[in-house]
Amino acid sequence: MYNPQLDNRDFRFKVLNQQLEVIGRTRNFDGAKLYLPHKLHETTTVLYGEHPVDQSRIEVTIKFIREQQITECIHHFNVLFRRVMAAMDLVKIGRHTFDPRGSVSIPRHKLELWPGYITAIQDFDGGLMLLAEVSHRVLRTQTVLELMADIHHSARGGFRDECQKALIGCVILTRYNNKTYRIDDILWDENPLKKFTTEAGREYSYMEYYKNSYNLDISDRQQPLLLHREKKQREVEGKTKMLCMIPELCYLTGLTDDMRSDFHVMKDIGAHTRVSPTHRQFTLTKFVKNIYECPKAKEILDSWGIEILPSFIPVDGRVFKNETVIFGNNVRVSAGRQADWLKETSNSRVLRAVDIDNWTDRKSVV
Repeated sequence: MYNPQLDNRDFRFKVLNQQLEVIGRTRNFDGAKLYLPHKLHETTTVLYGEHPVDQSRIEVTIKFIREQQITECIHHFNVLFRRVMAAMDLVKIGRHTFDPRGSVSIPRHKLELWPGYITAIQDFDGGLMLLAEVSHRVLRTQTVLELMADIHHSARGGFRDECQKALIGCVILTRYNNKTYRIDDILWDENPLKKFTTEAGREYSYMEYYKNSYNLDISDRQQPLLLHREKKQREVEGKTKMLCMIPELCYLTGLTDDMRSDFHVMKDIGAHTRVSPTHRQFTLTKFVKNIYECPKAKEILDSWGIEILPSFIPVDGRVFKNETVIFGNNVRVSAGRQADWLKETSNSRVLRAVDIDNWTDRKSVV
């Protein structure tokens, strides 16, 4: 508990980190719950820290609730594993994490694939287990500003209306910090020359900020700004926190409907995303190996006495016989291991043909 209350989650972490002499360096904090491998001397411990911005006094109250069994700490272990992923410099997009260092470029379609992992720690009969799966994230090498330029050259209607339709609701990636944001609005009356005040009280224009913070030069000074409202809508001094971003520095993510309907695009993407069981096992084994080769990640696990076995848990499975598909004229075709009989469907007769006398547009059916 913080007194006065800190709505900013980052400030809570910073104030708590000032108390390492009491709570120790091994801890797990998600912004509300604090997990420690040892019990503090008092049931209720009151500590004091300084506000990260104005250095005002903040009272921190840590109250002991109870000791938990290992099976009750599923949330704790999942939070801990997210720290392991962050220590490996993996980028969180949505609920999953991805590795930009292993990106695969598809220049023909202006796309890029980031390999990643879906992970969860759960309790099973054999104890706590790490569930892991291979995933991929499709990114575009095209910036928002480039897309707006394409719309300007090809739009038949109003340029601003077309940009609103194409961009609002899209998720973008800022490569200078590898974070994703949702576009909530386009500020047509603003540009990179606009000035804003940081939380530290300093005033910058957006051009100055990106030059000083990331050594990035903005070429188009008249481009509008993209607006992102924080999902949790934290309030700072009574105002909803909003972020403005530069289209020139924002990259699009995901696929458009036109891309999904393009056979060549999906074929080239599938060549990288369709992973065989053998390759999936190799990738996950390498993932565990990379955890132990990362000093920061290994330190987090060792501090809590956690070990991840490099081998998989064997599970008994059933192998079904190949099904036989029967067509007209008693033609029998084996579906094969891939359960694919599309070719035979087009070359063989059906068992019974059905006349379609009434053709109705699907869109008109209620």
